[in-house]
Formats: sequence, structure tokens, C-alpha cells
Amino acid sequence: MGIDSIFQNEEFMDIMKKAAEVMDSKWAEFEEDETDEELDNTLELIDDEGNTVFFEMIDIVDYQEEEYVVLIPSEEKEEEEKSVDDFLVLKVENPDSDEPEFVSVEDEAIENAVMELFAKRFSESLKSFLEEEENN
Repeated sequence: MGIDSIFQNEEFMDIMKKAAEVMDSKWAEFEEDETDEELDNTLELIDDEGNTVFFEMIDIVDYQEEEYVVLIPSEEKEEEEKSVDDFLVLKVENPDSDEPEFVSVEDEAIENAVMELFAKRFSESLKSFLEEEENN
């Protein structure tokens, strides 16, 4: 299964839409309860043209004894504008150091495998989350 087929999978997209609806309602509650401590999972990257682009780290995936991060641009986009092209997979070099390095993944097969692992785990997490919400 390639990256594109993950996002063409109806079950996965239905779960994503339901989760987005629940998360929208939960976000308002979170903002009210939020303390001054802020979670920082934003990475500042420089693109090929020298522009600064901010990404949100949404997952860390272990694959073949290497660590990879899955990122999505932090700029707001409408749900219908989001696509598989928005996701970025980077390999983590020196993950145990104070300043790990993030490098491009040149091998499309590795990138696809990492995205498949991410999508499967994310889908399972969302299913569990939605089941818990329905039971509350």
C-alpha cells in the first residue's frame, strides 16, 4: 500500500473526519484548561528556496532500527485542502543528543513504509479515542 492509497482508504478518512469533529469540540475545552506551560512540537525548517517553513511534529516512528518524524505544515489549512503531499518524513540523526539532526529521506520505499506505519497507528489510536468518547 502506497502513501496515496492510505489517504484514499474510505475507512481511514471516515475515522479522520470523525476525529476532527470530536477534536474541534475538545479543543475549546483544552484552551480553557490550558496552563502557561506550552507544548512545543514545532520545527523550523528551511526549504530549497531559503524560505522558513514551520512544521508540527505529529509522530515519531521507529522503522528498521532508525527513528523518523512525521511532520505536517503548521499553517492553518482547510480540511479539504489537506493532502498526502502536506506530510513530510525526516530521518532523525543522533536522536539521543541534545540537538538531533533531521535529514531528508531519499528512499521513497522507506518514506512509504514509515507513512504506512504512522497511518496504521494513528488510525488505531483514533478508533480507540472515538470509542472512548462514545462511551462517555
